[in-house]
Amino acid sequence: MKEMVDYVLDERKTREELCHTSGVTKQTAYEDMVFIKQLFGKTEGREYLHWVLSHDKGVSDNVADAVALEVLQLLQKRYQIVLATHINTENVHTHFLINTVDITSGRKFSESVPDMLKFREKINQILETHGLNTIGTIEEFD
Repeated sequence: MKEMVDYVLDERKTREELCHTSGVTKQTAYEDMVFIKQLFGKTEGREYLHWVLSHDKGVSDNVADAVALEVLQLLQKRYQIVLATHINTENVHTHFLINTVDITSGRKFSESVPDMLKFREKINQILETHGLNTIGTIEEFD
């Protein structure tokens, strides 16, 4: 997980103003996440979730960052999160690194398929309000 925190916040890929956290500080994100795992006795198994929201070519880093902050609002009350919008490729994209331990209940992240589909719909609503293409369905990628 330490390597992933470093990767997400890598200043060669992003800028300071495009990096955000919830429930942790940038300087101690790894330690903060480990503390919650230890506090709830959940140090085994999957350590983190790593999601990437990639945008079409031409989407500005400011728009991608605004979208990322709105997605962060959907998760921040339950999970520790580090996110950064990377601008080192043709298409900007945001990395979300999420601690798998819920900070309020201590339960590990375990969402059902219907829950994940609802979450995707919420993200799609955010994308639509910014005039961006939405996340397709699995069938569209086959």
